[in-house]
Amino acid sequence: MSRSPIKLIIDEDSLYESWKAGLCEIDFQSWCNENAGLCDCSLNNINIGTVRSGREISGKPEWNVTVTNNCRCAQSQIKLSCMGFQTVESVDPSIFVKNGDTCLLINGNSLEASASVHFSYAWDPPFLFLPVGSVCCYEKERLLSHVIGLKKMRLVD
Repeated sequence: MSRSPIKLIIDEDSLYESWKAGLCEIDFQSWCNENAGLCDCSLNNINIGTVRSGREISGKPEWNVTVTNNCRCAQSQIKLSCMGFQTVESVDPSIFVKNGDTCLLINGNSLEASASVHFSYAWDPPFLFLPVGSVCCYEKERLLSHVIGLKKMRLVD
């Protein structure tokens, strides 16, 4: 026996509040991937700053890195060039993971518009990180105004 899909008619504010309260799930990543062209972000919108912290770890200077998304839209799957990157200080893997010659930020999750992520490492000389890839997506609040384009939404019991 097949079930007919339930049609929901809901205004955007109610949907947003329900999502924030955890009452419904919205597949933002699928929407982002399908509608990536709606944003005009580029790798030039990802700024990376590195400053010396003043500390030393195992005889190596520590460096604080800030990656900022200066686009008006969120960007996910942010990858940095990491060929030759080394550190004697462990970096939180939920923020920064080296995989071959690239490094993935925040497990590929979205870095919202104007937001930053920070990590530290210790090595000499400092490493020059450059953005090499990202997926651009509307901010989640803007995305909710495109309710018709959502692929998945399910109510939580």
